[in-house]
Amino acid sequence: MRPKILVFITLLLPVLAVSQDFREGYIVKPGNDTLRGLISYRSGRSILNCEFRSDKKSDVQVFTPDELVSFEIDLSLYETIMLDTDSLPKGNVFMNVLARGEVDLYRYRRIFFLYRDSLIGLPEPLLVAVRRPGDNSGAQYKKKDSRFV
Repeated sequence: MRPKILVFITLLLPVLAVSQDFREGYIVKPGNDTLRGLISYRSGRSILNCEFRSDKKSDVQVFTPDELVSFEIDLSLYETIMLDTDSLPKGNVFMNVLARGEVDLYRYRRIFFLYRDSLIGLPEPLLVAVRRPGDNSGAQYKKKDSRFV
């Protein structure tokens, strides 16, 4: 039984390593040096680093927020922002730029931030108790209060 599992894992590992989802994008290094290439796409996950390759055959380079100014993939821009809050780790992180204007809107993990002169974290939506329409059982369900989103 064990030899079959080992053979299966040995055959599966190269497939998993190749099956990363790299999409076209670009990175911006300090000094505004812009490099176009392929960036590892991670939908729905917070981005701790940027995995970049100049083409399909080149080796993967891993960049941290300290090494890049920004990067873009699938029309989503991520910028390096210095976090200095009590509830999150302090230091540079990649934040998703959601809107630009007089006040910029960013997202890091599930938290939204506003930036004008300084970075301000917005409170997360609270869970509120609701009843389903037509449900006479008295059961309550919790859902996110999205009045601030």
